[in-house]
Amino acid sequence: MDRPRELTLLDRSGQPFHVTVATVLEELASRVRRRFPTLAADDALLISVLEEAGERIQRQQRAKGSIEQLHWYAWRAVQRAAVSHLRRKRVQMWQATVQRRNGPEVLADWPSVLVTPQRIEQQILLRQVLARLTPRERAVCVRKFLGYTSEEIAQAAGSTPHAIDLVFARAKRRIRALMSPPATPSAGDESNRRKRG
Repeated sequence: MDRPRELTLLDRSGQPFHVTVATVLEELASRVRRRFPTLAADDALLISVLEEAGERIQRQQRAKGSIEQLHWYAWRAVQRAAVSHLRRKRVQMWQATVQRRNGPEVLADWPSVLVTPQRIEQQILLRQVLARLTPRERAVCVRKFLGYTSEEIAQAAGSTPHAIDLVFARAKRRIRALMSPPATPSAGDESNRRKRG
């Protein structure tokens, strides 16, 4: 059996990752190939995923210091990066085959594996909820649904990841408010209305 070639992983500035981070990522490469067969066939994509995970690890280390369970954290970072890359690849291929449309139309036409009555109801509800959001909130929610990170959305929108996170949090709050059941009047409220009327 062929042993996979050694990977050279570089950060965004073109420098090799710290030896500890690089070693953990290289150890995870074979596990990534088994878990994500699409990456096994494309070394460039595999390296891109591992480098993105390395960047996440370095950001965490800069923000919080040493990571106690580095191997576990690295695997989670690799999984997130892999899923993000694969979604992006799938979405880019799908976007190349359709003309540009706005968010609700895109989500309504998103291919579904299982079309059930519940799924149809969810899509209708999603369209109704998205229609109640501001255009910016709607754009952020649609991109989040498609798997983009706050950093990627911010870069495309000419904004900051923090601003995108705030917009997304506001949109989620508004969605929760829209989804919560309406308050029902209590028995005391009903009798007070009758006395006034």
